[in-house]
Amino acid sequence: ASFFILAIGFLAGNWSATPSLNDSFTLSMVNAAPGKVVLHIDESDNEKFEHALNQAEQLLKDYGKKNMQVDIVTSAGGIDLLRNNTSLHIEKVSAMKKNYDSLAFVACNNTLARLKKEGKSTELLAEAEIAPSAVQYVVKRLQQGWSYVAI
Repeated sequence: ASFFILAIGFLAGNWSATPSLNDSFTLSMVNAAPGKVVLHIDESDNEKFEHALNQAEQLLKDYGKKNMQVDIVTSAGGIDLLRNNTSLHIEKVSAMKKNYDSLAFVACNNTLARLKKEGKSTELLAEAEIAPSAVQYVVKRLQQGWSYVAI
């Protein structure tokens, strides 16, 4: 997980159009804020989807709806969790979103663009938000002090 976080920071830094010292970010700057967790899924695996949904729900139950924020971020094959024609968890995602205002489901727009280019459906569940890039989204959350868990 540490290697992945380091890789995300490195890639995000290299993708920056106008790098400056003020915008730089290193892992040593991360001070995890209690009650803020990003769960990241990057492969299409129903067991991992179930694990992420169960882990998010357990966190929200254990720490309370007002004391915990959880974002489930999907990219690459993981976006299948949030696609209408591929998700086997439509009812659970919908129910969880209704029960927990502090839960977000986030899809990577870069992945959606690739799928569209391949002629595949990019229609997402109504509960899904779209981020320009999963990498940028995760790095931003890390900068804000969120904890990161790769599923």
